[in-house]
Amino acid sequence: MPTAINTGQQVANYLNLLTLNAPINTVTNFDEFIYPFEAVSTNLITGEPHVLNNGSLSIAMRASSSVSLVLAPVKIDSLILVDGGLVANNPVSIAKRHNPDFILAVDATSPLRDDNEVKISLGNCGSACEYSHEGDQ
Repeated sequence: MPTAINTGQQVANYLNLLTLNAPINTVTNFDEFIYPFEAVSTNLITGEPHVLNNGSLSIAMRASSSVSLVLAPVKIDSLILVDGGLVANNPVSIAKRHNPDFILAVDATSPLRDDNEVKISLGNCGSACEYSHEGDQ
């Protein structure tokens, strides 16, 4: 049984093309970029955030954008990773670990819906997502 509507292969191919053609394609430690980079994903086995900061940039970007039911999870070694927004929608606490001079973050979540507004399954999914993100502020 498929885990998502899309396997994500075309997305992965596109990200590979972008990163292979970029001047950073030989860098495997994302701290060595001009602007250090980390991709936050969710470990489906533990339910914890998983930070990707080395290895293949295209795989890190693909793993951190695997939206449930839309793009299939990404397997890296023994990990099964999906979009980090599942457990860290606005990962300010993860960014703070690097003691940055400043953090620019935007909270684009909506408030929880009331009983009258929750009438279709998409509304239910949205409420569930908003509920899971309230603790990461």
